Amino acid sequence: WSPLLPNGRPDPERKGQTFREWVAAIVDLGYSFDWRMLRAADYGVPTTRDRLFYCARRDKKPVVWPLPTHGKGRPLPWIPASSFLDFSLPSKSIFGRARPLVDATFRRVAAGIQKFVLNTTDPVVVTNEGVTTLPFITKHYGGLNGNQTPGSSVLAPVGTITAIDHHALTQVDVVDLDDPKVGENEEYVKHFVAKYFGQGSGAVSVDEPMHTATSHDRFALVSVYGKAKRIRDVRMRMFTPKELFAGMGFPQSYAFDRDTKGKPIPRGKQVMLAGNSVCPPLAEALVRAQMSV
Repeated sequence: WSPLLPNGRPDPERKGQTFREWVAAIVDLGYSFDWRMLRAADYGVPTTRDRLFYCARRDKKPVVWPLPTHGKGRPLPWIPASSFLDFSLPSKSIFGRARPLVDATFRRVAAGIQKFVLNTTDPVVVTNEGVTTLPFITKHYGGLNGNQTPGSSVLAPVGTITAIDHHALTQVDVVDLDDPKVGENEEYVKHFVAKYFGQGSGAVSVDEPMHTATSHDRFALVSVYGKAKRIRDVRMRMFTPKELFAGMGFPQSYAFDRDTKGKPIPRGKQVMLAGNSVCPPLAEALVRAQMSV
């Protein structure tokens, strides 16, 4: 926080001045004041979102910060994204869409497949209605060393949920090698892996064994529980508002799809409300900490 320049941008030479003045004004009113960055995942919320919290008290008692309860070295582990994702919801193939996905999205999916499907000895496996799929989370933003971010595992908390819908569940459908049925998108799969994993493609860095493969078909092979399988299709869908609110720690009973008068709230606004919210478990932990003294 700082005074603004004539162009409306913060003055870097006076960085923090406005914040310090604001804090001083609160302290002058007789409040004790403190601030701290807190990560939601450390308090039992399945997202790694960081927020800056301020706390002011005027009861002559100190500001108390809640102790983290989840994470490495703590009583409980982080809660994974898989705790709120619905793997049974329908999703579209990334291939053959009426409105084709842009190349950047394919690159992100390819990066995720490389990390969470091809280059892992222990992929996450979900079976639903006879379909075996290897899921991971694709993030529709950012890049990594010139390439696209591979996303994240469903066994970790989801990244920061914002007011813009950018998290997607990607599911890699696999079948036994000897399965005689050929999926309608398997030819697309071959072209996809040839383009994004083929030698010299430059789209996504790959390990040497994949570079020296002599057949593009080999790129579509994965190991599940030590058994070779082939990729039949790759599906992807955006997180639903229900999943986003659950990822922010809201209870299942929370009504997010209608206002106080019962009027339906558009999906885009539901996503915005989820991203702009404060995680209830973390807010509760903050209040309980103040009440403890």
